[in-house]
Amino acid sequence: MPGDWWPQVLSPLISTVSGLGGVTLGGWITYRSQRKERKQRFVREQLSEFYAPMLGYRNRIRAKNQERQKIRTVAGEVWQGLVEQERKGGLDALSELTDKRWPELEKIIDYYNKQLGEVDMPDYTQMLKLFTSKLHLAEASTRTHLPALVEFIERWNRLITRTLPREVLEQTGAREESLMPLYLDLEQNFESLQVALKE
Repeated sequence: MPGDWWPQVLSPLISTVSGLGGVTLGGWITYRSQRKERKQRFVREQLSEFYAPMLGYRNRIRAKNQERQKIRTVAGEVWQGLVEQERKGGLDALSELTDKRWPELEKIIDYYNKQLGEVDMPDYTQMLKLFTSKLHLAEASTRTHLPALVEFIERWNRLITRTLPREVLEQTGAREESLMPLYLDLEQNFESLQVALKE
């Protein structure tokens, strides 16, 4: 019959469209899966190669600063106590105290000054090296803090090498507080990337 040709034409056409639809759907699913995998790989890279090491340096510097502050506070209290005890003995007693005991306490200052140049500044320098070599892994908000880190390191290196007077350093505001926005950004991005990776 002349009307029976429809099923013969329609059946292969339906098979072809179904096959193409299945291939397209499979390709789309694969594409989305690979895209998600690439994004997760990039986030893992950001965390392991940039944010975690940067925070590691930050936390080590912070721990040393906190320990340094505790020792300075206690040393100041000890010195005040010694001065109070010797004050009763007059100027000679104070002079003798200064001659005998101040060198011991001065070693604390010398130790921390040496530590600043030999340990702390190399840590900051490592942060800068990591920042510049792994800049492609830093979020846009983090990249805005690079100049502050460069400025901080440059000023302290100049102070240590005695090419910048302390008064100039203090006037230019090269204190670690200037790096707090960077530290806060590192912590926030680290946490948000960890959440993104878990999801």
